[in-house]
Amino acid sequence: MKKIDDSDCVCENHLLSDHADPDITSKLTCTNGDALQAAIKAKNSRSDLVFVNIQISGSSLERISHHDFKNFQDAEHINFSDNKISVIEKDAFKNFKKLEVLDLSSNLLSHLQENAFKHLIHLKNLSISNNKLQAIENNTFYDLHNLLQLDLSQNNLSSVVIPNFLFYRVKNLNFLSLSMNQLKTLNESTFKGNTMLERINLTGNLWICDKKLLPLHDWLKKYETYKELAVCAEPPDMHYYTIQHALEILFLEMKVQESPTCNATMCNCTISKDKLVVTVDCSNRGFQRLPEMVPYKTKALNLYNNKN
Repeated sequence: MKKIDDSDCVCENHLLSDHADPDITSKLTCTNGDALQAAIKAKNSRSDLVFVNIQISGSSLERISHHDFKNFQDAEHINFSDNKISVIEKDAFKNFKKLEVLDLSSNLLSHLQENAFKHLIHLKNLSISNNKLQAIENNTFYDLHNLLQLDLSQNNLSSVVIPNFLFYRVKNLNFLSLSMNQLKTLNESTFKGNTMLERINLTGNLWICDKKLLPLHDWLKKYETYKELAVCAEPPDMHYYTIQHALEILFLEMKVQESPTCNATMCNCTISKDKLVVTVDCSNRGFQRLPEMVPYKTKALNLYNNKN
């Protein structure tokens, strides 16, 4: 690791000789103070070096503009974490044709505009965790066809500001984190088209586990969803159940309501919310034959004191 001339940046993976080897790529790290200007100064002083990994963090950087990065077109990995970025200007990333990893974590972003990441056609990993995001436009992630991992954790996102089909164009997404936000419910159409999604982190939100969440019952079963940590905040009778467990309860309740056996003139059906089973009590009804159908997940059937 060597300091570049009189700049506040250091270079890794390269000997700072007078004649740089064009086949060797380098990492540029600029931290503290005005790290952006330090990076520009370092690049201008050593234009012969190919920086594929750039770290500009822990500084006073407040906005990202494409004008500042016109000489960093070889970058494949950029770390903008731990700055004060609140604005991403239009076409801010148009010079980064090769970028695969972008880290914007621990900044002050509160809003993402449409096409904010336009031009990043090779991007595979995007982190916007630990910001102040309250709103995301519908086409924010438009055409990020190669994106595999997206981290939106530790923000202020609520269900009402996540548009339907938000991730529709992110066809190859396989990991998504929405943990530690203000989410109360989700629409299944939010993830319409994400057939490659394998893992989704929903922990640390304010989930209301009612019938509005029921359409996610089958959908969530397909993914590794950190089931032990994603718990319900409401209603009180669902408090501290995991989302998946609560959805099983809601699904059982729906099946019991649909069952012709479970009504005032037939049998009394009760659900064990902890064990996720149904008990059907048909005792003292004067039945001459068994009910034709019992509800889904019936564990016990009481036929005491009926007619033989």
